Amino acid sequence: MGYYAYALVYEHDEKYDLAEQEYEALILGNQAANFSVGANLAMAFMLAIEQEYEELEMATRMFQNTVMRLRYSSVPTLITPRGMTFGGTRYVNDFQRPI
Repeated sequence: MGYYAYALVYEHDEKYDLAEQEYEALILGNQAANFSVGANLAMAFMLAIEQEYEELEMATRMFQNTVMRLRYSSVPTLITPRGMTFGGTRYVNDFQRPI
């Protein structure tokens, strides 16, 4: 996974809990040159070669669950991409609702 995909999966779940309980919206962005350049295919390839299918499935499921939480969150999410945005996080932009 790219940095943003990693951060989206592993760091934003708690931020959604906080936003839904105490705030009116959540803003996602970063200061990197690129918003996200997609999944880490080398990691996925290595997991497949090593037959670590459960870990590969877990990483995929966690990302999918996080993106679905973003889509159906009770608070609006503003996404502020810059630079390149590829892969699954490209679709994150489609989930924005008008504020």
